[in-house]
Amino acid sequence: MNTIASHLTGWLLTGLLLFALITPTTDTSLARPESYGDQAIPTTSTTDTLFTMNPAIFTSPGTVNTLVPLSDGRMLIGGRFVSISGQPTPRSLAILKSDGTVDTTFQVDSRLTVLDVYEAAVQTDGKIIIAGRFIVSPSILTYFLLRLYPNGLLDETFNTVGIGGPVLAVLIDGSKVVIGGAFYQPTPYVARLNPDGTADSTFNGTGSGPNDTVRDIARQQDGKYIIVGDFTQVNNTPQTGIARLGTNGVLDTGFVRGGSMVSKRVAVLRDNSVVVGREDICGDSSFAWYTPDGVLKRMPLDLDPDPNWLASITALVALPDGGFLIGGWYSAVCINGFPTQHQGEVWRYTADGTFRTMVSFGDNSDILALAVRSDGHVVVGGKGLPVRSSEIGIFDGLALLNPAYNGLERVPAFHPLVGDEATIYSISRYADGKLLIAGNFSHVNGSPHFGLARLLANGTLDPDLHPFANDPGGYSLPTLVLPNGSALTGFRSNQLFLVGTNGNLTNISALNDYRSVTALAIQSDNKVLVGSWGWLRRLNADVSDTDPTFTIGNVNGSVYALAVQGNKIVVAGDFSSYNGVNVPGLVRLNSDGNIDDTFTPPAFQTEYSQIGSLYSITPLPDGDLIVGGYFKTVDGEERPNLVRLNNDGTVDTGFSSPTSFHTVQSTCLAGDGSLWVGGIANTYGRHPFLTHLDRNGQIMPTTFPNTYQAAHYFDGAIHKLLCDANGLTWVSGTFSLIDGKPFYGLARYAPLRSQVFLPQIIR
Repeated sequence: MNTIASHLTGWLLTGLLLFALITPTTDTSLARPESYGDQAIPTTSTTDTLFTMNPAIFTSPGTVNTLVPLSDGRMLIGGRFVSISGQPTPRSLAILKSDGTVDTTFQVDSRLTVLDVYEAAVQTDGKIIIAGRFIVSPSILTYFLLRLYPNGLLDETFNTVGIGGPVLAVLIDGSKVVIGGAFYQPTPYVARLNPDGTADSTFNGTGSGPNDTVRDIARQQDGKYIIVGDFTQVNNTPQTGIARLGTNGVLDTGFVRGGSMVSKRVAVLRDNSVVVGREDICGDSSFAWYTPDGVLKRMPLDLDPDPNWLASITALVALPDGGFLIGGWYSAVCINGFPTQHQGEVWRYTADGTFRTMVSFGDNSDILALAVRSDGHVVVGGKGLPVRSSEIGIFDGLALLNPAYNGLERVPAFHPLVGDEATIYSISRYADGKLLIAGNFSHVNGSPHFGLARLLANGTLDPDLHPFANDPGGYSLPTLVLPNGSALTGFRSNQLFLVGTNGNLTNISALNDYRSVTALAIQSDNKVLVGSWGWLRRLNADVSDTDPTFTIGNVNGSVYALAVQGNKIVVAGDFSSYNGVNVPGLVRLNSDGNIDDTFTPPAFQTEYSQIGSLYSITPLPDGDLIVGGYFKTVDGEERPNLVRLNNDGTVDTGFSSPTSFHTVQSTCLAGDGSLWVGGIANTYGRHPFLTHLDRNGQIMPTTFPNTYQAAHYFDGAIHKLLCDANGLTWVSGTFSLIDGKPFYGLARYAPLRSQVFLPQIIR
């Protein structure tokens, strides 16, 4: 920071915060069309310009798979996550400072999309080797091993394109890199690479190498390598689960002759002995300890607890005092071969095998990585999935242990929250502008919220609504705000709740026969339509009971969308019959629930001549309907994924179906009659996609942040759009980046009309 900037810290921080919340699109490079599927979508602006605001941070539990100690107590972490305690880390790789906060000087190359990070290692020059599954833009190839510069930029001099399978283990050996995994090239399952990423031809052994996956690698003091994994042979010699290789890759047949057990983890201790762990659920042989020469060591006879009691050993680390830590999960009781718990724990043993202490991280938690920091503290990485309220917050993917005085005390001040991508399925607006958000998430702005949250009109979290506080892991699909300020929510797979204005819950699942709720809509008389798998029901306005005047609809599939059109009800989904009448996933009903025979919908079919799936219905003021979903033809003519129907159900041939979508999930109507459309792009990665169409389906010349991306490349989608008279206001779905900037499943749009934003001066 320069001298002038240092004197302006107060207002600069405020300005940076404002910049993070408000992302105007002013880059002239947007004049270049971007290709989506077969259609080039122009993004030049001749009318409105929109900007996005990042309202809240929605996350689900993230996973830490690997930890690499750095200097000054810092730690490189990798896994599957998009944020650490609210700090954006959308590419599943970050550096933490000693206090657990993110080191923002490390930024992963924006060209890199990370599906998963399995393992990482740091070379002596500071360059970072990462193993996992990666895509480097603009290519669509999957890379399994890459190297980054210390600042996070991609090192393109490291050529590993020839590695044709997952890399699960990485070991730095001087200037060389030893890798193990489920690959065949450059050599099967284990290889050594030169500094430029090419295969080291001096490491080739005398045979075919391991015959199955190598899961972990450690190095003894004489330079020999210990490999463990799923193999049963090495170089055509019987050797199960563990083997020692010479520096040239030759099998050492004298080390654990014939092997012992298929294994997951290995560590070399200070005395050069070797500890090995594997999974043995409900068994008693998950651990082994060998002398430096490969002779099995015995644990103390009176040892309690014995490390073999662990159902699965998923992490091992040597301690400076000669002892070691074991991470894994434990179940006290197994019934008929099935564990009754899945409790992540770390156990400490001394150099002679004596048990010292242990730390538990709650049921449904996993310990996947252990590392000793430069200050001697131990960082724990993994995943926490609480299923009871008492387990909330025990473990959120990272923890710090103090091993002083032969102990293993947790450091409570170090409690980062590892958050992965969330999905927001539904948004419903209150009369006062608040929003009810439903989806699959566990935290909002770091606060536990399970599947349902309320935002204030300005987009900030309403802390007073926390309806499912005691139901961790819960998720909501559709939600609907009622005129009196209460709401309905389809929760988990078979529940329907009435949510009071203060968050109190009334379980009304019996009114829907405990079926999965997939769609909700309200009529002008405040009666509520409930769509599910297998049927459609209507509730009275006070939702106290079902409406006896409504004919229940029986469908042979799911109802995905409902719309009220005057005194008619439009129902869409993936069904082919409604109350015994053949219909193509779309039917219109009279107000009493009987089929409206004045509406004859067309046939929606996929490219395989199967019935399409319809996810979105938007009634138009003139009585027409906009129907979106996954289909390729309508009445035999190519009209992919979006179509306009006349009031009688016939196709409006004046509407052009865009070819840029694989699936349309949501549409909404702006006050000028234009249409906003969201869903999944017709691209290899099936990216989330948003576009703006005029009345006839042509692309509107509107400038807006429009490049959506899911953090892990696949399975992204835009699920719900909200519009008002001025146009698009809210977008939700499964995404973590918009135009390269971090977002968390929810974005707020607003018109940009020459506003000037000045930072507030803080004295």
